[in-house]
Amino acid sequence: MDSDKGAAKSNANSPNDATKRRKVDPTLGNSKLLVDAIKNKKDDVVMVLLKDGRVDPATDSNLPIRAASERGLDEVVEILLKDKRVDPSTHDGYALRYACSNGHTEVVRLLLQDERVDPAASDDKLLQIACEYGYSEIVEMLLDA
Repeated sequence: MDSDKGAAKSNANSPNDATKRRKVDPTLGNSKLLVDAIKNKKDDVVMVLLKDGRVDPATDSNLPIRAASERGLDEVVEILLKDKRVDPSTHDGYALRYACSNGHTEVVRLLLQDERVDPAASDDKLLQIACEYGYSEIVEMLLDA
């Protein structure tokens, strides 16, 4: 009978015991994993992380929306904008500024649909940037906004 208790005890401490196993933490380093995936243009990883409710898409003063805008990740920007915690106007509207500076037309279009985004921020610097780099479609969008 003692051997049965020993067997039961060893099974309870096995690494396969789901009740004792720790779960991985996708919020590691203030959701650094999300920002790293965006910066490395790993859209599929970003989408998986954003599905996890523990990941904050507005982490680090909305760094994810700025990073995705800078890199032209329109699908990621679209998903981020659907989350009410994300504010694309933070840091003086740098999400739009990055998109304009890099010629990311679809990202500019998505950002301009958000009422919090001010296309005239920073004394029309965005229009100046788009003109300077020759992004005529972005110039049109800014003029029409």
